[in-house]
Amino acid sequence: MKKIYILLIITIGLAISCRNLELLDDLDSASVEYDAEFAIPVLSTEASIQDLLNNFDAASIEVDADGLVHVVYRGDYSQASSADLFAQFANFPLVLFDTIIAFPYNPQPSLELEYIILKSGKVVYGFESGFQEDIDVTWRIIGASKNGQPLEVDFTIEYPGNNVYIDSIDLTGYRLEPINDSLFIEYEAYNESGERVIIGSPFPGMTFNNFEYSYVQGKLGTYNNPIIRDTIEIDFFDDWQQGEVWFEDPVITVEVSNSVGVPAKAIFDVLDVFGLDGSVLPITGDVITNGVPFEYPSFMEVGETKTSVYVIDKTNSNVREVLNAQPVALDYDIDVLSNPDSLDNLTGFLTDSSAFSVAVEVDLPVHGWAKGFSGSQEFDFSFDEYENIESLQFKILTENGIPLQVGMQFYFLNRNAILDSLMVSDKILLEAAPVDGDGVATQKAEKVNFVTLSKERYEKVKSTDKIRMVAFFDTFNEGNTNIKVFDKDEVSVKVGLKVGIKEEF
Repeated sequence: MKKIYILLIITIGLAISCRNLELLDDLDSASVEYDAEFAIPVLSTEASIQDLLNNFDAASIEVDADGLVHVVYRGDYSQASSADLFAQFANFPLVLFDTIIAFPYNPQPSLELEYIILKSGKVVYGFESGFQEDIDVTWRIIGASKNGQPLEVDFTIEYPGNNVYIDSIDLTGYRLEPINDSLFIEYEAYNESGERVIIGSPFPGMTFNNFEYSYVQGKLGTYNNPIIRDTIEIDFFDDWQQGEVWFEDPVITVEVSNSVGVPAKAIFDVLDVFGLDGSVLPITGDVITNGVPFEYPSFMEVGETKTSVYVIDKTNSNVREVLNAQPVALDYDIDVLSNPDSLDNLTGFLTDSSAFSVAVEVDLPVHGWAKGFSGSQEFDFSFDEYENIESLQFKILTENGIPLQVGMQFYFLNRNAILDSLMVSDKILLEAAPVDGDGVATQKAEKVNFVTLSKERYEKVKSTDKIRMVAFFDTFNEGNTNIKVFDKDEVSVKVGLKVGIKEEF
């Protein structure tokens, strides 16, 4: 509705009252009294319903396949990425107190890992020998392999020398298969006689650096994945004063994209509408209470994303009643619950690019009715540059293809006090287009209005510093019939101005 206010302000208020009065500045002053009237064509314009609605700051004006206009509000795109779902670690030191030691390796307690493929990572290892001979060492991570080859490292601590051997190995691309949530590191050391020895005091050590994963598979467990809380601003009622607007089929759409290979569902922790009066109205229904399951990729679809769209509408919730209670915002907090049925033997996967993503939108199809709906705006205005005005008369011819009746009144203000109104009584400037049984406009409605401002009334409002515009809206049949608004629906406005002046020449 806001764009309709602005269109009428510009075309009827500012464009008429300001721009064309400037024509009077071209008349030279003289010592002769002169009476005249000037008839000036001021404006001829057309606007589609999209033009009229496009001024909403927070909304997107969209048209569906049938041409029906929708006012759509979208929230920020939110997601829980693989980094949120599966903990990484930067550095982990390990001392080999024995020839085989378990390295606890379960980045997520709810998981039972089958195997991991590393995207990056490095092991730095160091062995110091106290033996006065060469020592041959082999160390391995049990269950670690790359291209089918086990991870096994051979080296010799040479004597004489500093008896220390330090090196590293890049683990990129290695597959790790934990056993009972642990990786087992083993080493064997042999002297020159082939006898097995134990290296100690100091004990050998390793540091695992910057592990990142490209693929994880296992029993991923039941895990709650929080998605960032968000609020969607709804500015439709920003200038509301009174009256009702009813949307017949408002909907909230939740789109979930999932590239994690595990069943999951969206859980609504919060789904509330903030009302213009400060109220908080929860959206209720089975779909909210139970959550909504969504698609997930199979093992044959690793790397793909499955998208599920769920519509919360009047058939499964109270959304129609809540979104017709003069909403100003939708507050939502949605989590994703993986493996919601807590299946013990469910095996899934995730990759380094896996994520649960959620997008929410509020869709208000322009299908319904308005009754006694009004709003107001104020803007600065001054008559200071104009003198010798005897009268002003506007002729306003409108052709309206939208099933919406618009009445207007302009109040002249000085220091917020009302001096007078432009019209003696509120006027209907746009008649609502008639509709058929489906609420679709069948033809344009024409309306002619004359608005006169006499010299006496002009003198009364010369000190104006602001104009307050009040607009009144009713859909066809005084708001008692559901109507639909389509992108083809247009409004045309033609304005003429008759100016009476008295000058001295």
